[in-house]
Amino acid sequence: MYKKIAFVVAVGSVVFFLFHPYRHAKYYSYLNARYIYDELVQYLNKNESEKFVCKDNFYKELINNNQQYNVEYILNNVTLQPILPGGEYIPLDCKARFKSAIIVPYRNRDEHLKIFLKYISRYMQLQKIHYRVFVIEQMDTGPFNRGKLLNIGAQEALKNNFSCFFLHDVDLLPLNSGHLYACSNFPRHLASGMDTLRYHLPYLGFTGGVFSITAEQYLRINGMSNRFIGWGGEDDDLYVLANKYRAKTE
Repeated sequence: MYKKIAFVVAVGSVVFFLFHPYRHAKYYSYLNARYIYDELVQYLNKNESEKFVCKDNFYKELINNNQQYNVEYILNNVTLQPILPGGEYIPLDCKARFKSAIIVPYRNRDEHLKIFLKYISRYMQLQKIHYRVFVIEQMDTGPFNRGKLLNIGAQEALKNNFSCFFLHDVDLLPLNSGHLYACSNFPRHLASGMDTLRYHLPYLGFTGGVFSITAEQYLRINGMSNRFIGWGGEDDDLYVLANKYRAKTE
């Protein structure tokens, strides 16, 4: 009798998990492609001459003509433009409308880091974004503290006048050409479709992988919690804080 009940409960749980509506992308809170560009935060001086600024249409076409990149193709066929010391790139043919700091918490993942740096640099350059990659390495052998590393990265980004942060895991690569690495008016989760998760969120409120947030929003929520050690927990806490302080997450 107990075995039968346990079997029914197990089957019911699996069915509930598989068919729960919130497991499917159409139920996620998202920005419609038609409005994405208007939601992005541009970093231009008020007196900036439009003559030298990268054209709006360039970025809009990236979004509207979105296509999926092949990682090997990007690595082998896209020419890498010169990068400044410290991992910074500034487009030379026009003034970038967007300026982003890619903050990567890291420890003992050399192969992932090599591929990530080669790929993300080419990806960002194709988008004509002024960017800098901050790799924040934990040197000790104690439990990994992702939140603390991201806070350190945010401090370094602020010192270098970056006001848009991308909290980025080293083992994730963006594939969509129209996935602009620029901050929006609200914090944004950019890894809602990962191949390892069958392109579904494991649960509502999941913000792991890649998360964009402006410096003003990050400071408003007092950054990431330093109390979570090992993997997990800090992302859920970030989601709660962002919503608590009305820095709505999309």
